Amino acid sequence: MFVSPHSPQIASRDLQLEYSRALSEDPFKAALFKIVARCDLSTKTIPDIITATEDYIWLQLVLIREDLGDSSGSERYTLGDFQSKLLDLGSKHFDPQQTNPYKFFRVLLLSAQFERAIDHLYRYESSQVEAVHIAIALKYYGLLRLPRAGASTPDLSLCMLLLPFASFFFSLSFFLSVLLVFCSLLLPLLSSDHGS
Repeated sequence: MFVSPHSPQIASRDLQLEYSRALSEDPFKAALFKIVARCDLSTKTIPDIITATEDYIWLQLVLIREDLGDSSGSERYTLGDFQSKLLDLGSKHFDPQQTNPYKFFRVLLLSAQFERAIDHLYRYESSQVEAVHIAIALKYYGLLRLPRAGASTPDLSLCMLLLPFASFFFSLSFFLSVLLVFCSLLLPLLSSDHGS
């Protein structure tokens, strides 16, 4: 069988050879091959270059391809794969001392795991107020899902998040607590104007 010198198989083989050469000579060039040509996606990081959490997340988001209908031969790597990988790593990977809940919160938020991000932040008493405020903003823009039975991902109940705050405000002012509950009931109506 004759194979044209311009065939995708030859181009792919040449890219792999160049990538292998770049790995030993120039890690920055290897990074470009990984990002642009999607070479060697079995290894999704470049330890010599990607040292910060933000860089790691950026690289993962760049490598994600949800639809490879063009049969380019590239390995499939989706947002769901990335999210699962982050959950497998867990919060201790990003915050070994478990002293700063915002580190893993930011990772979850940047990977579009909004419910998990709020849930993680809310577990720490020192950041519950922030978790509620961020949940309200995310709900307003339609990024939090409403609770439903048998969900595979955690859905948050905004009312359950607001309940402790309403009781706190009730001790200060009945009017403030009623206003808080009233606004939380109107929130689904307001968020439908903004779409998701």
